Amino acid sequence: MLDQLVAQIPERGGALVLRGDPGIGKTAMLAVASAAASSKGVSVLRTAGAQSETALAFAGLHHLLRPVLSWLDRLPGPQRDALSAAFGALDVAAPNPFLIALAALNLLACAAERVPLLLVVDEAQWLDPPTADALAFIARRVDAEPIAVLLALRNGAASTLDSAGLPELRLGGLSDEAAGELVDASAGDLTPGLRRRVLEIAAGNPLALLELPDALRLDDAGIGGLSPGPVSLTSRLEHAFAQQVSALPARTRDLLLLAAADERASVAELLAAASLLGGVEVPLDAWAPAEGAGLARIAGGSISFRHPLARSAIYQSADAGRRCGAHAALAAVLTGEPDRRLWHVAASTVVPDESIASEVELLSARLARRGAIGVAIAAARRAATLSADPSRRCSRLLRAGELAFEAGQVDLLRRLMREVEQLNPDGEHRARLTWLRSTFADAVPGDQGQTQSLVDAAEVADAAGNSDLALHLLFGAAVRCWRSDLSGQIHDRVAVAVERLRVLQTHPRRVAILAMTGPVRWGSVVSERLAVIEASADELSADDAYLAGMAARAIGDHDAATRFLGSAATQLRAQGRLGMLAQVLVMCGWVAIAQGNWASAEMLVDESGRLAEEVGQSWWRTGSLIARATLRGLRGEAEAAERLAAEAEKTAISQGLNDLICMIAFARGVIWLGAGRPAVALEHLSRVFDRNDPAFHEAARFMSITYLADAAAQSGQRQVVAAILEELETLAQRTPSPTLHGGLVYARALLAPDDGTERRYDLALRSDLRHHAFDYARLQLGYGAWLRRHRRVTESRAPLRAARQVFDALGCVPWGERARQELRASGEQSRARIPAARDQLSTQELQIAQMAATGMTNREIGQQLYLSPRTVGSHLYRLFPKLGVTSRNQLAGALDGADEAPAT
Repeated sequence: MLDQLVAQIPERGGALVLRGDPGIGKTAMLAVASAAASSKGVSVLRTAGAQSETALAFAGLHHLLRPVLSWLDRLPGPQRDALSAAFGALDVAAPNPFLIALAALNLLACAAERVPLLLVVDEAQWLDPPTADALAFIARRVDAEPIAVLLALRNGAASTLDSAGLPELRLGGLSDEAAGELVDASAGDLTPGLRRRVLEIAAGNPLALLELPDALRLDDAGIGGLSPGPVSLTSRLEHAFAQQVSALPARTRDLLLLAAADERASVAELLAAASLLGGVEVPLDAWAPAEGAGLARIAGGSISFRHPLARSAIYQSADAGRRCGAHAALAAVLTGEPDRRLWHVAASTVVPDESIASEVELLSARLARRGAIGVAIAAARRAATLSADPSRRCSRLLRAGELAFEAGQVDLLRRLMREVEQLNPDGEHRARLTWLRSTFADAVPGDQGQTQSLVDAAEVADAAGNSDLALHLLFGAAVRCWRSDLSGQIHDRVAVAVERLRVLQTHPRRVAILAMTGPVRWGSVVSERLAVIEASADELSADDAYLAGMAARAIGDHDAATRFLGSAATQLRAQGRLGMLAQVLVMCGWVAIAQGNWASAEMLVDESGRLAEEVGQSWWRTGSLIARATLRGLRGEAEAAERLAAEAEKTAISQGLNDLICMIAFARGVIWLGAGRPAVALEHLSRVFDRNDPAFHEAARFMSITYLADAAAQSGQRQVVAAILEELETLAQRTPSPTLHGGLVYARALLAPDDGTERRYDLALRSDLRHHAFDYARLQLGYGAWLRRHRRVTESRAPLRAARQVFDALGCVPWGERARQELRASGEQSRARIPAARDQLSTQELQIAQMAATGMTNREIGQQLYLSPRTVGSHLYRLFPKLGVTSRNQLAGALDGADEAPAT
C-alpha cells in the first residue's frame, strides 16, 4: 500500500495511515517513503504532532504549509483571509474550520501544479485539534490531485483522524528471526540470558530491540526492577530513555526538559530559558552531551528528539516543581509571542490566580475567533481551573461546554457538565447547563420532562435579562415538539413562553419556534411574520435565513422556504459552515421533491447526505436517506428505495423521531405507488394521518395528501380516506398552509363524485399546482384518464401527452408508463422513453456539469462544493464522454431539459 501510494503521486493522489505501537517503525517508514518520493522529484512537506503544542491552534498545519505559503495570493479572498486568520496573521471574525481546511487544500493544489507533493505527518495523534481536523478534510479530497498524504498514528491514542475513513496499514513487530538478527547486529556482546530477556520484553519492537540492551546493562536487575508482563513496553522504553538522561550534566538535563516542554522553541530561546532556570548563563556546548547520547540533535536552529518517547520520558520523569520552573522560564523569554507565553504562564501556575485566569479566558475567546475551537476549549478549561471564585469557574466551564458542543465533542461535553454539576449552579448558570444537556444526541425527544425543564430554564434566563439564551432554550424545546409526539399542553406552553419574550415579534428564531410548536394553530401568524422578514431579506444573515426557511417549511410554504433556504445556503457555502449547510441542503432537498424539481433534489440530497455524514449529524443524515428513498421510489427503483427506507428506520424508531417515521411512511407510500400496488401504498400513507400511530405528524403529513388521494383512487378505496379529508378540510380553515390547501385541491379533483369531477379538475388545473410540475402532471394524468373513461377519447389525449412528457423529463418511469397505457387505451401509440444522456451521470457529476454549463470555472465550482479545482476537472473529464461532448460550451445543449420538467 505504501509503495503504491508513493508510486502514483505524479498522476493522482491518495492518503494512508500508518498505525502501530510506539517504536514499531512508523517514523522509519515515513523516512523511507519520503526518500523514495524525493528521488522521483516529489516535494515532501513535513510536520509532526507534539504534546506540548496540542494547545497551539493550527501549529501543525502552519509548520506543514510554511514552504508553500508563497502561493497564498492565488487563493480567493475569503479563503486567503481564513488561512491568514488561522495562522494569526489577520484579525477577522472567526473563520469556519471547513473554510480554513478548504483554503489549505487549495493552497496545496496550487503548489502541486508546479511539483507533486507528499505530506508526511508523524505522531499525528498529538496534532493540535484544528490541524487534525483540517488534515482529515484534506486527506479525503486529494484523490484527483498530485498530492499524497501519509500519516503515522500511535495505537491506543484517540485522534480526529480515527473517524476520517482513511485506508490504514497496521504495523506489527519483527519476526523472531529478524528480531534476533537486529539484536545481534546492534548489541552482539550480550550474554545468552540477557539476549533472551531483550527479545522477550521487546516482542519484535525495533526501537525496544535497539534501546533495551544498554538499559539492561545499566541495571542488572532489569529496567528499574520491572519484570516482563504487567508493565507496558512504552513505559519500559520511556524508563530506558529516562535512565540515559539521569547520567547527563544538570544544565544538559535542563535544556532537554525545556525542549520537551516546548518542542517549537528555538535553540536561542532554550539557552535563555536554561540560563534563567539555572541562575547562570548556559552556553551552546551544554547541549553536546545530549547529542552524544543520541537523545536529540540540533537541526535548523531548533531541537529534534530522536524519538517522541524520549521527549515524553524526559518531561514525565521530572517532578512537578521542575516542570513548573521550566514553563516559568520559557514564559519569561517568550515576550514577543503573547499567546505562547500565556500557555507557559498557565502551565507554571499551580494555585488559583484570577488575573491569569482572566488572561487565559481572553485567550480562549481569541482562539475561538480564529476558528480554533478545540484549543479554545482547552483554554477555557484551564481558565476554570485557575479560577478561585466558584461562580467564575462555573461560567468558564460552561463556556468550554458551549465550545465543545460547537465542535461536536460529545464525550468531553458530558465530562464538563459533570464538573459544572458539582459546583451546584443556579440561576442563569443552571439555565445554560440545561441548554447544554438538551444538545446531547441521545436525549430523548419525547421526554416531556426534558422539554418542560427547557421551558423552565428559559423563563429563568428571561428573568435574568438573557433573552438570547431563553430563545435558544425554547428553540430546543420546539425542536422536541416537532420531532416527537408531545402533548398539546407542552406545545402551547412553549409557544406562550416565546411570545412573552422581550424580543422582536419577527425575530427569525421566535418565528421558527412558533412554526415548530404550532404549525397549524400559529400558521397564519408565522406566515404574516415571514412576509415582514422577507421584505428585508437582503439583510438576513445565514442563521436568520436558515431559521426563516425552517419556519416556512414547517407551515408548508415551500416557495418561501426555497427563497430563504437558498439565501442561507449561498452564505453558508461562502463562510465554510458545513454543519449548518448540511441541514439547509436536507431541507432544500425535501422542498425540491415537493415542488417536483427532481434534478435539483437529487443533487441536494446527495450533497447533504455526504456533508451530514462528514460532520456527524445523524438526524439530518437520516432525513437525507429518506429523501433519497423517496426519489428512488418516484423513479420506480423500489428495491433500492426500500433498502434506504429500512436503513433510515433504524435511527428513526430507536430514537422515537415521529417526524422521520412520518416521512418514512410517506416514502413507502410513494415507493408502492410507483410499484403499481396502490392498496399497499394506501396502508402506509394512511398511517401519517392516524393520531394513534407513531407515523402521525401534525404538519409533515400534509406532503402526503396528494399521494393518499392517488392511492385511494387507484385502489378503489375512496371511502377509506373520506374521514381524513374531512378533518383536513376543517384544518384548512385555520391555517393558510399552501401544502395543505394545494393537497386538498388535488384530492377534491381526483376523488370527486362524477357529477362534480370536471369542475373540480378545472379548478385544480388552474390553481397554484400548475407551478409544481409533478403534481400538475399527475392531475393531467388523472383528468385524461377520467375523460377517456367517459368516452371523451379525443379530449383525453392532450392532457395525457402533457403528463407523459413531464414524467419522461423527470425520469419517472412508472408514472410515464401509466400515461402511455392510458394513451394506448385512447388509441394513440406512444414510443418508449429514451434515456437522456444525463441519466448516465452520477449525482455529483450532474451537479458539476450544470455548474460548468453556466460558465463557472473549476475554481468557482470547487469553492461551492468544497473540492479542489483539479478534482472538479477530473469529474468533467470523466463526464464529457458520457454526454457526448468535447468542450464546456457544449454542456448547456447536452443538459437542455435535464434540469427540471418542462414548463406547464
